[in-house]
Amino acid sequence: METRTENRAALDWALLAVRIIVGTIFMAHGAQKLFGAFGGEGLAATMQSWKAGPPIIGFLVAFGEFFGGLGMIVGFLSRFSAAAGRMKMLGAVALGQGRNGFFRWDGGVG
Repeated sequence: METRTENRAALDWALLAVRIIVGTIFMAHGAQKLFGAFGGEGLAATMQSWKAGPPIIGFLVAFGEFFGGLGMIVGFLSRFSAAAGRMKMLGAVALGQGRNGFFRWDGGVG
């Protein structure tokens, strides 16, 4: 059976593109929470706005999103970062924010 290296190269490039796109989305959401970028609240307001648990949850989510996205982009612990981000986003959608849009300035998922 012959291996097709050109197909492997195409797969590698496609996975890189997905990592960069998804990582950038996570970093943007994390930047909203950490730095107040893109119309976000910043870290202090993010920690205050988490009503479902202690304020440390907001801290962990903000850092996890931003640095998890960065990890996906550069390829450092990408599978762990992607799994953690997926769980966080599924939780946000399940709590009802999914109907409000994509970024936090709309009251959405981010």
